[in-house]
Amino acid sequence: MKEVKNDFFALIKYALDNQKYNKVINDADKLFQMANDAGVAGLIYQTLVKENIEQDSYHKFEKAFYLFTKKDVITNLDILEISELFSNNQIKHIFLKGSFLKQIYPESYMRLMGDIDVLVNEEDLPKASKVFAEYGYKHFLTNQSHTCYISNRKTLIEVHGSLNSEDTDRYTKFLKRTWEEVYQISDYRYELNPEYNLVYLLIHLVKHLNSSGIGVRSVLDIGIFVNYFYDNLNEEKLMMFLQETKLELFFKNMLWLNEKCFGFDFSKYLEGFNQDESFLEEVTDYIILSGVHGFGKDFNRFTPRITSHVRKANNSRKGKFKHLIVTIFPSKKSMLPSYRYLNKYPFLLPWAWISRWTKLVFKNPKRTLHKSKKLFIEKKPIEDIVNLYDRLGV
Repeated sequence: MKEVKNDFFALIKYALDNQKYNKVINDADKLFQMANDAGVAGLIYQTLVKENIEQDSYHKFEKAFYLFTKKDVITNLDILEISELFSNNQIKHIFLKGSFLKQIYPESYMRLMGDIDVLVNEEDLPKASKVFAEYGYKHFLTNQSHTCYISNRKTLIEVHGSLNSEDTDRYTKFLKRTWEEVYQISDYRYELNPEYNLVYLLIHLVKHLNSSGIGVRSVLDIGIFVNYFYDNLNEEKLMMFLQETKLELFFKNMLWLNEKCFGFDFSKYLEGFNQDESFLEEVTDYIILSGVHGFGKDFNRFTPRITSHVRKANNSRKGKFKHLIVTIFPSKKSMLPSYRYLNKYPFLLPWAWISRWTKLVFKNPKRTLHKSKKLFIEKKPIEDIVNLYDRLGV
């Protein structure tokens, strides 16, 4: 495992530096699974030496690369189209997360995206909806934090009226200042100031750590961002934001991981800061297992949520019980994607629960039984992850 992990991190570094990796790959199947779970298989492909890797795995990386480049073209076209539609209709907008990060990777295709996140002023949401409808975009769902559409190229678009959501109550005051922390790049297109954008990305990572997990790509995003803006970040302002959100330790740990794994130099922010090698192994094993947003092949996606409830309750038994209750009786927001009528008729939530239970029990009982077993995790593994999160500064 350790050799594969070392190859994996080295390949990412070499890919970012546009260099060939001449070492022979010994466990190519495991390497591909690791890269695929992390959402970076297409990024790695061009640094591989064909003769140094088993050919079936090489072709899997090749296929991933073509998928990345195809998706990149489609996504960039949709971003341009959305910006043009909004600008033509005088809608101020900001592209968020991956939509922004793509621009600062060495090559745009390297940052694969599942959807496009765009922020508009809350009062412009009806106008945005009207514009999309007129242009043929299909409304998918609306919940408390965003409205989803499907573009004509089949890309999922999430339109946000604010950066507040029930997942980020701790950061509400900070996120309410969004439009005070922007700069204009064209008539109606804006970008977040880099210090604010960076802290927003950290907040988003914390959200996923607590709800599903983060993979290597999410850690790399922070390294790419800080490296790109390294000489232009206002350190005083950044530190003020980090202290306000209590994310200073988490920020330093993310930079430390990027230094150790990908060879970035962030000494300006890490003077006197270090963690031991055993912690490095523990953290990297966890994020590799997790994969992007907790979708790693062998990862138990209930683990972060149970951990979050245990930390809030400060008690393992109470936290596990709380998680069991919210799993059996999910919130309206969690149910909306599958039961869209709740948007109009929220009082039907109990009926939606019954419908869900019926489907789970009768439609695919084996899968339901398999997932149910994952709900019951021993006390020790949860305590280990609680300690891991505490040391990370989450």
